[in-house]
Amino acid sequence: MDSSKLDSLINDLEYMVRDATSQYRVRDGHYLLSVMHRDWGPFFAKAKEIQEGFNSRVRYPSKQDRDIAWVRFNDLRTEVYEHANKQRSAVRADSEALRDKILQLAEKARYNWLADKDMFFLPGDTVETMKIYGEVLRDAGKMLSENKYRMLKEHKDECFGRILNVRQTHDLFWGQYKEQRTRQRAEAESRRSDVADRVQNNIRANRDKLEKAAEAYARIRANLESNVEKLESSRSSEFAERVAGWIEEDRDKLRSISDSIERLREWIEEDETRLSDIHNRH
Repeated sequence: MDSSKLDSLINDLEYMVRDATSQYRVRDGHYLLSVMHRDWGPFFAKAKEIQEGFNSRVRYPSKQDRDIAWVRFNDLRTEVYEHANKQRSAVRADSEALRDKILQLAEKARYNWLADKDMFFLPGDTVETMKIYGEVLRDAGKMLSENKYRMLKEHKDECFGRILNVRQTHDLFWGQYKEQRTRQRAEAESRRSDVADRVQNNIRANRDKLEKAAEAYARIRANLESNVEKLESSRSSEFAERVAGWIEEDRDKLRSISDSIERLREWIEEDETRLSDIHNRH
């Protein structure tokens, strides 16, 4: 490599630096994101090639010419390092700001299981709050997904880990909620079954009573008819008076049994309706 070739490489580096820095716009001392992620690898590769040229002791027409070329190159290389360092600082600052926003959002969605560990039921407002927390956590994940290209790996990993950790608290809540709902349904079903059994037993007992009442009614009815026949064929006033008393007793019994039969039928109808309602609610 001769001095003209080395000067040409320095010219190339200067063009690259000037082209790159002309695209920068600084606002409030910060680089805009459009140029924050420039790849400075080709710049360092070009600087390394030039350094190797100087190390190979390329001859210049004079020592002064060599010194001028060296100072020019060294200034350009320093400028590359400065811009690269500023970019790294800007990228880190932007990444940290995004990380902080995402972590803050994720923490807002955290379920505090210690506060609810002793509760005996899950009030509706807690369930609704957890639904809102779920939306907030999804927003945190969305923010991470949409801005991952702007973030450093360490910050992305930290956010992903935090979101995963908060999501585990949600899984814990919904697991507890599901268990409690299952237990409540089982308890309600057990109570419903107990009530249904009691009602069914009442119906069965009242049907037995109704059957016996109907049989008693039939017996007394037959007895009444027999006593009426005896009265009609009676030839003794004393016997007729006694039979008339039996007839009156029979009629009183029939009225009483008839009232009982009516009540039993009403109770059976009421219990059958109640039993139907219990099964329909299930």
